[in-house]
Amino acid sequence: MPNFNSHVRAGVFFYPIVLYIYLFIIRLVNFGMPSEKIIAWGFFIFVLSSDMPDIDHNHSLLHKFVKLLVVSSVVYFEFTRKVIVTFFDLQIGVYLRFLISLLVGLFSGVLYEILIPRHRGPLHTIWAALIYGGIIFSGVYYFGFQLENAIFLGIISTAGYILHLLMDIFLVEKNGRLMKR
Repeated sequence: MPNFNSHVRAGVFFYPIVLYIYLFIIRLVNFGMPSEKIIAWGFFIFVLSSDMPDIDHNHSLLHKFVKLLVVSSVVYFEFTRKVIVTFFDLQIGVYLRFLISLLVGLFSGVLYEILIPRHRGPLHTIWAALIYGGIIFSGVYYFGFQLENAIFLGIISTAGYILHLLMDIFLVEKNGRLMKR
């Protein structure tokens, strides 16, 4: 199976090709063009998506980064919103409140490890790619982006995800070189 570097390099290489195909198709069907900023963000999302299925691998850089992001976000939101402290009606100082927030965040990291499926499981399917693209589209559209921009980012993220799946199916890495299976 290709590694992180191979998936990212493929994402960098294939983004201009996928972008050209997308722009060609939208001209044919007379659909709105995504903005230049969205095209630039599309590059980032495509490359990120080209390694996204490996989020289910414990040694994956993306897995570790997302886990850190989840834990940090939970600590931040618990500390600033005081959900647990308010629920239990605790009258404590800032230091203890931060410790509780840290414990809740660490617990979320444990839950993250439990909830992420096994490697090469359901996250390595076309359905996961479509759901992932739908989540990106919905999130972008929800935050008020124009429809053509949201559709572009949804499609581009799905395409990057599928690129990963295709590489895993057809390529193998031996001694740092990609080869056909």
